[in-house]
Amino acid sequence: MTRPADVPAAIGWVGACNVGLMGGQISAVLRSWEDRFGALLMQMSFDTMSLQIAQSPPAEDELTVLGHEHALFCPDNITQGTDTLEAYLPQLSGKGWNFWWD
Repeated sequence: MTRPADVPAAIGWVGACNVGLMGGQISAVLRSWEDRFGALLMQMSFDTMSLQIAQSPPAEDELTVLGHEHALFCPDNITQGTDTLEAYLPQLSGKGWNFWWD
């Protein structure tokens, strides 16, 4: 394990199992976000995760693509949070992303 993104795979984290994602798959997504946005895993619990973001997506079209990534990664953020992807997009420009799986 050499990166914070590797932690879910290393510990066999199953917090997102209700959407069919396990530790290795979570780590793959986090590695991509770490490379692209400087996202660092800051906190994990039974079914939550928080990331610190170093750089936001620079263009509106990239925000939409990232929003779809978030929707696939953690649909609860939208379906039980903002209700629409459009309402969720402004959160992606912040310095922290939070996820929770029901």
